[in-house]
Amino acid sequence: MDRISNLPDEIICHIGSFLSAKEAAFTTVLSKRWHNQFTIVPDLHFDVSVKDGESLTDFVDRVMALPASSRVNKFSLKWWFDEDTERAQFDQINRCLRDVLKRGVGDLYLWVNGKQGYTLPFEVFTCQTVTKLSLGSSFVIDILPENALLPALKTLSLYYIRFYEFGRCAFKTLLAASPVLEELTVCGVNWELWKWSRTVSSSSLKRLTIMRKQWDAFDDSDFKSISFDTPSLAYLYYSDYVPKEYISVNLESLVETKLYLCPEENYMWGEGDEKRFNPMNLLPGLKNVETLNLYTIMTAKMFYVFREALPVFEKLSHLTVNLSNFCWSSMPMLIKKAPNLKTLSINVRMSGPLHYESYYRCAGDIVCECVSEYSFLVSCPLEVLKITEYYGCFRELMQMKHFLEKLSFLELVEVHSQATGERKLKLIADLQRLPRASSKCKFEIPLEIEVFWVVKEGSLGFAKRMDRISNLPNELMYHLISFLSAKEATCLKYASKKWLNLVTIIPLVVDSSFSAISGSFQDFADRIQLARRASHRMRRFSLKLQSLDFSQYSIVNDCLRQVLGCGVLDLELDINVKGDYSLPFEIFTCKSVVKLKLGSGFVIDILPKNALLPALKTLLLDSVRFEFDNTGGCSFTRLLSACPVLEELVIDGHNCEDWKWSRIVSSQILKRLTIRREEWVHNGNSFEPFSLYTPSLEYFEYFDVLRDRYPVVYLNSLVEAKLELPPLYIGESYDVRNLIKGLKNIQILRLGAVDTMQLFWAFREAVPVFENLFHLSVSTDPAICWDALYILLKSSPNLKTLTIEALHYYQDYHLTSVCQCLEGYSYFLSCHIEILKITHFSGQIGEMVQIKHVLENLLCLVLLEVHVEEKRVDNKLQILADLLMLPRASSKCKVQVKFV
Repeated sequence: MDRISNLPDEIICHIGSFLSAKEAAFTTVLSKRWHNQFTIVPDLHFDVSVKDGESLTDFVDRVMALPASSRVNKFSLKWWFDEDTERAQFDQINRCLRDVLKRGVGDLYLWVNGKQGYTLPFEVFTCQTVTKLSLGSSFVIDILPENALLPALKTLSLYYIRFYEFGRCAFKTLLAASPVLEELTVCGVNWELWKWSRTVSSSSLKRLTIMRKQWDAFDDSDFKSISFDTPSLAYLYYSDYVPKEYISVNLESLVETKLYLCPEENYMWGEGDEKRFNPMNLLPGLKNVETLNLYTIMTAKMFYVFREALPVFEKLSHLTVNLSNFCWSSMPMLIKKAPNLKTLSINVRMSGPLHYESYYRCAGDIVCECVSEYSFLVSCPLEVLKITEYYGCFRELMQMKHFLEKLSFLELVEVHSQATGERKLKLIADLQRLPRASSKCKFEIPLEIEVFWVVKEGSLGFAKRMDRISNLPNELMYHLISFLSAKEATCLKYASKKWLNLVTIIPLVVDSSFSAISGSFQDFADRIQLARRASHRMRRFSLKLQSLDFSQYSIVNDCLRQVLGCGVLDLELDINVKGDYSLPFEIFTCKSVVKLKLGSGFVIDILPKNALLPALKTLLLDSVRFEFDNTGGCSFTRLLSACPVLEELVIDGHNCEDWKWSRIVSSQILKRLTIRREEWVHNGNSFEPFSLYTPSLEYFEYFDVLRDRYPVVYLNSLVEAKLELPPLYIGESYDVRNLIKGLKNIQILRLGAVDTMQLFWAFREAVPVFENLFHLSVSTDPAICWDALYILLKSSPNLKTLTIEALHYYQDYHLTSVCQCLEGYSYFLSCHIEILKITHFSGQIGEMVQIKHVLENLLCLVLLEVHVEEKRVDNKLQILADLLMLPRASSKCKVQVKFV
């Protein structure tokens, strides 16, 4: 099959982007759909740092060789000039750029790093199609053409670019030439090295990022002023030194801003700075902000130094301040200026604990003068308080007490801490005991916080801390809780709202290592008892014991009774017993259990008179034996009768000749039944009859010995069956006729062994007409005749899919010979098979001959799927060619080869 043509256009274009221009042109003749497919080239990329990549000359030639009608969506070029760079390479790059710009490029990324002298072609600034433009690094933009215009440009990113002014400001001209510009990023900015108008002006700009990367060797001699004229700006990230003055600031539409501002290289505001710097216009320009993040203590300090210029932040609802254990002089002033503040995040990460003293003027005081005993909080309408680093020491706790006693509208306190174990439990308990002015106030303490340190471009920074557990699916969170003690699980209620109800369900208690009842198991049992006392529900309980002696029975059964009292839903017991161990009766009267797995080796002989499992839907029995009870009743039959909603029954390790039972599986509502014998045993013994009365059964998997008889087989609703039965030898008297007849309504039949298919030949007079059968899968062998397949196909008038494990042929026979069992394959002529699958094929000549016969006789065949085990490429190609050349009776037939 041509699998590529069925892919979406976007993926086909992406695949085509790896082809050369010449190869892409050849694909246009493959089909009508491909005719225009590669007129759009999604991505052209060149990176000089890639080892063994193509040369710049080859790349430029590849671009220039594209058909004239080809368009380019994205173009990316990274080039580092060095001392050996020739001027001709400048020309090559610009010649390539001019060609790409003519092809309607939408996304242009150009990184030219190296010696001075490189100049962008003017065509970059007059492109009508580019919507995203990224330029870097270290080259100069000094002159723009008179007709500069980028009418579609929405995103502009500048990395370490410098602008000069010759007659007119190149930077200002570039912004003016971008009438629909929405996002501007200036990264690695060194304004003091620019020659420009010192104005960022754009009426359409919505997002602005200014990021200084180099904080040393700062020369402020030409860093006098900056102006912002961006009336539509909604987001501002501003990381830089503060200039001497902000002449004009228009930020009327600003919604969110992050500020990282320093006075100069000493990084901290001090006395006299209010005379040297004048950010008076910047601070009032932030008056309409809704989300404010003061990214460093230096920035917060600036707000205090110039507090007289601060406006009232009427719309501010979310304030994040990065503080430390230095004085919080800016905090009271910021709170008072934000009358509608709802969320306050105090970020003290990397700088010490929650502020409780000043090392300089108020050491020893519990409350620092800078916060004036927190009286400024009384009138604050704050609802959410977040603290990113909490150590839990006494003085921190006292500061937290002040917050809680003053904030009367507080609903949530989110505290992040790296404390673990007993220390974290104490931290939670201490916080819970604090008095609160708000009756609605709750604590949320995320479980796990991870810090990721990032070293980039010579500077050390950190990524955002993440609570990775609370975002996990409930199933995984249940699994994590299972490793905690009941006491620890209870403390999790305070981690977040999401955890409040999760921890009342203990999901999984597994113990697979105990070979005997030991002190560690006693701890395990005590843990269950604690959970019961704490009114916990238990989602799943699994207990695996490698051995169990008589003296230990009571401890295990007491533990099980505790579990059953916790409303367990999924119960798994794997107990290897030496002796006459009996399960507690409470297991057979549990009203909550939905899934029950019992094993291995013990006996179930007596069930209580009130046995009832009203919620049980799945029952798995692994090497469990059943016996008659003391009244002569069958305990297996009683167990099934006690499960009124049972849908699935699995009997593994089924050696029922060791059972004492009624030899019948009877259930009105059972939908899935699996019987798997541990191993086939053929010792000439007879095996007692076996009956099935399951009128609602839809799936039946049966791996067992042959029975003397199958007196009752009632499977009227059966949809799918998988059978694996041993061979019938001459002289044996086993009778499987009723079993075969019981399959008459089957839709999907899988015969998992060669010998199983032969049973249909041995009892061919009992084979019914399978009116509903549309999918037949048989295990075959090249040396075993297909007599039974003939019977099955003849009895399946509506068969659509046939899966065969291996073809039937003899390597020693003449290639044109056909086994008598196949009769020239003439019986295929009446088949309606549409799909034929062969799962083991090696490409032998005898196999090819047999496939030829099949293809010549299946008139309705649509697909031949062949699985080939071959590694060599030349052999694969030969097998594929041979199969494709075979004649076919059906004109619709396609050949699909899967190499495995």
